[in-house]
Amino acid sequence: MAQAYSASNTWNWSTSGLGAGTYTLDVYARDATSTAAYDAHLSPNPTYVLNAASTTCTSVTEAATPASPQSPGATVKFTASATGCPNPTFQFWLQAPGSGWSVTQAYSSNNIWSWSTSGLATGTYTIDVYARDASSTATFDAHISPNPTYELSAGPACASVTETAIPASPQSPGTTVKFTATATGCPNPTYQFWFQAPGGGWSVVQAYSSNNTWTWSTTGLAGGTYLFDVYARQNGSTASYEAHISPNPSYRLAPGWHATDAPGISAVDEGFCCVPPDTTGAIGPSNYVEIINTTVAVYDRSLNLVGSLDLASFSGAGTLNVSDPNIQWDPRSGRWIYSLISFTSNFSSSYVLFGWSKTADPTNLTSGWCQFGIGSGSMLPDYPKLGHDDNFIVIGANVYDMSKSTQPFVTAQIYAMSKPAAGSTSCTAPTAHMFADSNHLLKNSDGSLAFTPVPTNTVDASQNGFIVAAHTPTLAPNGPQAKIMTWHLVRQGSGTPALSADGDLTVGTFDVPAGVPQPGGASLIDSLDGRLTQAVAHADPSAGGAEAVWTQHTINGPGGRSVLRWYELLPATHAVRQQGQVTNATDFVFNGAISPSIAGNDAVVFYNRGGSSQPPVIAGQGHSAAAALGTLDSGETVLATSTASDTDLSCAAPYGPPCRWGDYAGASPDPMNSGVVWGTGEWSGPSTFGFPGWGTQNFALAT
Repeated sequence: MAQAYSASNTWNWSTSGLGAGTYTLDVYARDATSTAAYDAHLSPNPTYVLNAASTTCTSVTEAATPASPQSPGATVKFTASATGCPNPTFQFWLQAPGSGWSVTQAYSSNNIWSWSTSGLATGTYTIDVYARDASSTATFDAHISPNPTYELSAGPACASVTETAIPASPQSPGTTVKFTATATGCPNPTYQFWFQAPGGGWSVVQAYSSNNTWTWSTTGLAGGTYLFDVYARQNGSTASYEAHISPNPSYRLAPGWHATDAPGISAVDEGFCCVPPDTTGAIGPSNYVEIINTTVAVYDRSLNLVGSLDLASFSGAGTLNVSDPNIQWDPRSGRWIYSLISFTSNFSSSYVLFGWSKTADPTNLTSGWCQFGIGSGSMLPDYPKLGHDDNFIVIGANVYDMSKSTQPFVTAQIYAMSKPAAGSTSCTAPTAHMFADSNHLLKNSDGSLAFTPVPTNTVDASQNGFIVAAHTPTLAPNGPQAKIMTWHLVRQGSGTPALSADGDLTVGTFDVPAGVPQPGGASLIDSLDGRLTQAVAHADPSAGGAEAVWTQHTINGPGGRSVLRWYELLPATHAVRQQGQVTNATDFVFNGAISPSIAGNDAVVFYNRGGSSQPPVIAGQGHSAAAALGTLDSGETVLATSTASDTDLSCAAPYGPPCRWGDYAGASPDPMNSGVVWGTGEWSGPSTFGFPGWGTQNFALAT
């Protein structure tokens, strides 16, 4: 009996736990007043069948995240779902293109399989999932039919790749450098890093992988310029590369390099005087000396200021105006030498001033230097350039007759003075020898007037100091020129100098460069007139040990822009070994300087670069010994950037336009470290009420 007599005519039957089978039912009925066993019942008895519970999975499906297609390298999550079975278990299968089936995840209650596609080939992969109840021993109760597929495709190709190096070039050997590559155009790029040592071949330093960084240990490596490349391709691509870096970036290792780059003197330091600052400097064994209008400053080799002094006091000019200073370290005599001009305000008296340090220590600016002068009356020796050889201090200048209202150019002039005896701390005035005057004009070999003779800063042993001068487009015959005149000094038996003309060297055509535009429509910057501004000489082992002169000037270039033309000249054999240009597709290049390192067969060129959308920067590039003749190694190093256009008093009447700049920059070889050149250049800051806002920058770069 399942439910006793009562007035309720319903019965709820719970079948939980009952076995399968046919169950027979009956219902007795009687009146509430009856005591009979029943008055009626069901006949025949109804039956009810309980079937056995199903444990067979009837179907299985899967979903993939992320959806197909993807590039190799993606991780794909497959999630399966089964129906018809109370306790489903799952087995995952994979078939690679052209291969057989394999189980990737054995039967378990885990309905998720994560598929790592790293390193897999592109193509169509086939997936299956078997499902069965946990109580089943069947191979499967259900599987997915037709089998789903998943596509691995390479995707779009890499369009470009770039790299950055931290720390930036140059550095000294022993530095650890981290290169980071970035590809565009491909969603899953892989990278391969390449390396070429100076004079060596290319080699792979890191094979293709998704790792976009490579760490380069330079410990034990030689100094020089190393080349790099990065290949990039989409993950799954079988191409050698889809993009690489062209031209190849370079990295310079320079022994002794300590990443020196620091601001020097500014117009603020000088009470907003003067324009232009005539920026130059030189490096010695322990100090860097910067000399400009109207200050001289001494730094240690980390460019920490040691001391400074106004130029008039330093040179003994007193109340005279001073301008156009130059400074050089002379390793042969172990002392510093300088030159400048001084003059009265009406130009009735003018002088070439020069002198030297009593010892190798330049820091005693008040009493540690000898001071001398050569008077020239109203004949102003303008734009004096300093040089030296084993025997003489040499100065070249342009002489103007300031007694006449037109202040005409008269002649170029060369001065030569014997150097002091080694170790001497006395200040015995040397005899000055001059090689031109108003009656004996200095001329080029073709008979034209010489202009801006530049003696070489000779930094190795040389008995014959060279002097170079570009033919000027501003004097007859006016217009484009293609020659550089050379001379050298000879020490005669009496110890006095004689000037010997070596003749004109033929170079590429050049003319007066255009002025440099500035952002915001400011006045043009004066880029000078095609003259050489400095020269450094050293024997070049790649030229058979010949004494080579490195020099440069700003000239006219393509698109009306100014460019910097540089040369390596071999005056003794009347040869131009190489010439090259620093150009820019949009900017003007001007106010440069060049020097070899003490290796003699490499060099660094410094310059300003600017234009209508670029305030002038100071930048540099190296010419390594391995570079092709007439070329610079890839990669410009920006050393300082102007913070405003030049709008000082020189930009407007009565002084301008154009705005005065420079008039020159400095470059000299590090006497202690091969492959390193130091320099000084100008940048521009804000000008208030027309007062100058220029600043200088001192720095060193490796070849």
